[in-house]
Amino acid sequence: MTDTSEPRVVVPPVPEQTVTGCPHPIGTFRFRFADQRWEWSDETAALHGYAPGTVEPTTELVLSHKHPDDRDVVAAMLAAAAREGTAFCSRHRVIDTRGVEHQVLVVGDCFYDDSGVVAGTTGYYIDIDDLPSRPSKCSMRRRRKSLPPARRSSRSRAR
Repeated sequence: MTDTSEPRVVVPPVPEQTVTGCPHPIGTFRFRFADQRWEWSDETAALHGYAPGTVEPTTELVLSHKHPDDRDVVAAMLAAAAREGTAFCSRHRVIDTRGVEHQVLVVGDCFYDDSGVVAGTTGYYIDIDDLPSRPSKCSMRRRRKSLPPARRSSRSRAR
């Protein structure tokens, strides 16, 4: 008997994912260009120092939490995403409500309205504060085990 059911897609939970073998808090966001409305997941709110549901994010609030040295670059990136309808990625610093600085990686892609026009951007905030500067030997070993065996190319055999 053949199974005709749809394949099951397993999506890992968002709040904590593994980046380079270490768990990292991950939050989501959505920014609608037309009305300049932001939506944050509870994890994104917490990264900025807010309890879930206690703040309505705005562009001004988002930018106020950027490190002063990063603020103009992030503002320009958001403006370009809205103007050109493009995806983006940024590594910058967020200052939470307690004044604690967090290194984050923000990755955003476009979402579209029913007519296929870019309506905004949606993506992830990844807190990379504890990201090691180099992969550990343990994580490198795990990665090596998961890779298929290397094959020599026909060019290298010809030598």
